[in-house]
Amino acid sequence: MIIPKDETTGLFEQHEGFFKLPHYDIDSISQEEIPIEHNWAQTRRYRYDMIKQPDVLLFLFLHSSEYSEQVKKINYEYYTPRCMHESSLSPSIHSILAAELGKHEEASAFYAYATRLDLDDYNRNTHQGLHMTSMAGAWLNVIYGFGGMRCDGDQLAFKPSMPKKWDSLSFRILYKGSTLCVKMDKKNITLSIDQDEPLAVEVFGKSIELTRQETSIPMPADRCA
Repeated sequence: MIIPKDETTGLFEQHEGFFKLPHYDIDSISQEEIPIEHNWAQTRRYRYDMIKQPDVLLFLFLHSSEYSEQVKKINYEYYTPRCMHESSLSPSIHSILAAELGKHEEASAFYAYATRLDLDDYNRNTHQGLHMTSMAGAWLNVIYGFGGMRCDGDQLAFKPSMPKKWDSLSFRILYKGSTLCVKMDKKNITLSIDQDEPLAVEVFGKSIELTRQETSIPMPADRCA
């Protein structure tokens, strides 16, 4: 597999030749033209540097441990104003990356977009059926976005952030035979497991061993909106 990258800027290229396409201000597209996949010919859509969904950002999320926060930031800021979000999974992926980068307002806005996609009929196609991927994406958004969980490295890792309007968040996951309980608020993230054998995880870049007894780690000020 070849993943085109500009080594000077750190940007991954959506596809070969994408960086040479003329820019189109997607904010200038009227609501009546949405979704453009039904209202624009393909020859018109693919003429510009606009994308239907965040393929590069999804790639960086799935391989999170392999790339620095700076690389993610550069690509997030480049592709966000070029994304039409006509894939129902798109807003959730943007929110997850925004939360990781400390862009709290954007993370919350994209989360609201994902959860209200059908309720507010953003893409004007709810009459055709519900977007199940957006519903699943909203769950990913909570666990991997605000919960800050990553599972692609050597250890299960957490770098949570708290939305401004939320007081707390809790969830449970099954990992290596243990039920891991995660609770967080704007002061601490607290973790515990239901097994006797300790479980090593990473929280804010530091490895800790979890037991049945709750372990609390202070929430850095910059991780709260």
